[in-house]
Amino acid sequence: MKLFCECGRLAIAHCCWRSRDGEKVILCDKPICEKHSKEPAPGKHLCPEHQLKYESWQKQHPEIYGKKGEQQSLFGTEAA
Repeated sequence: MKLFCECGRLAIAHCCWRSRDGEKVILCDKPICEKHSKEPAPGKHLCPEHQLKYESWQKQHPEIYGKKGEQQSLFGTEAA
């Protein structure tokens, strides 16, 4: 069975956004096409709705994401 994005194009992936409802973990799993999919990490895709939530989360966590949106080291720059 082929799955399609909301725009009608053939889906290439499913949204990997996870959220919690109490103890229950909810996976979006919405089918998304190449045009509407964003891949923030290898093999992880987000639908347009969750792309906005992810971008908002990045802005709220500048200690992890720098001004250019690049992930920063959580362990500093000193060698162990």
